[in-house]
This record gives sequence, structure tokens and C-alpha cells, in this order.
Amino acid sequence: MKKNNNKNNTKKIENGDCYSFGNNTDGQLGLSDTRDRKLPQKIDFGSNQKGEEKKEIHVEEIFVGSSHCFVIGFNKIEKNADIKRKQFIYCWGSN
Repeated sequence: MKKNNNKNNTKKIENGDCYSFGNNTDGQLGLSDTRDRKLPQKIDFGSNQKGEEKKEIHVEEIFVGSSHCFVIGFNKIEKNADIKRKQFIYCWGSN
């Protein structure tokens, strides 16, 4: 689990899913709003672009700041494939 002093937390579990909870004043939980959460909520790495399929991301690394967070991951479908994995970086919160 990654924590910071401003009481927001983000956790990666074994299957690569990512959950967050705590203070969310700046949207730093990655849950598409600014409501605080008392219980862990799964982060949805949905598509931002029209016509693009929802991505199932396997999170490898999490970096948490006081009002922001970012994760590095790859498409779960490509996890065990012989092709080179396409990595993604997702950021949210205050810049």
C-alpha cells in the first residue's frame, strides 16, 4: 500500500487491480470525482476516447503524492503474450 501524510491511500493487489480510499479533495483517488472514501474503491481505467475499448490494466507501480497519484501498468491481455507489452501511465489529482 502506498500512503502519504494527507491521508489518501492507493493499493495494488496481486492480480494487478488498483484500489484507493481516503481524502479526495483534488481527485487524487482516481475515482472520477472529489468525494472522500472510507472504504477501498477499485479504480476503473476506462477509455477516454470515443470508440476505444475499456482497458483492463495490470498495475505494476504506484506513486502517491499529497494531492495526486500516478500508476504504471500494462494491458492485462498482453501480460503473458510473447509480444512486447505496451505500457500505460495514468495520472490524476492536482498537478
